[in-house]
Amino acid sequence: MAYCSKCGKEIDYGTAFCPNCGASTSSSPGDQSNNQQGWINNYGPNSGPQQSTQGLGGTLTIILVLGILWAMFSIIAGIGLISLGTEFMFIEGSITGAIYLLGGICALLSCIFIYKQENHNLAFILCLIGSIIALYTGVIVIGVIGIVFAFLLNKEKYKFKS
Repeated sequence: MAYCSKCGKEIDYGTAFCPNCGASTSSSPGDQSNNQQGWINNYGPNSGPQQSTQGLGGTLTIILVLGILWAMFSIIAGIGLISLGTEFMFIEGSITGAIYLLGGICALLSCIFIYKQENHNLAFILCLIGSIIALYTGVIVIGVIGIVFAFLLNKEKYKFKS
């Protein structure tokens, strides 16, 4: 068996294209050893993690920055509403503040996963939860933006380690 020099998948001798990634392969058996060597160089034990060299990229950077702003807004608003609610014995304000705070924490945790580029599914779910909380508390613009962020994040899931 030979290996694809692009993705490392095993391929049969004489195959013109890798069935996994579609990369062109050479058809002569002598060139197949080069493909195997290419796989070792790209995916061998000393190749290191491929993810760390990729960086966040444009879309994830935008999502991260706006997500941090969203988290800061929600956390500050939540703490403010909780303190006003307890000061004036206004229970609804305290409850709304706690919900805001929860939404901000979800957004912040999602940003941490985005920055680390780990656990895409949890980052996506936390982003959706934060959006739903924002919609529930009546901050429709933040909720809609959060949902858009969640779906943009879903398009960038290939950049995550897990």
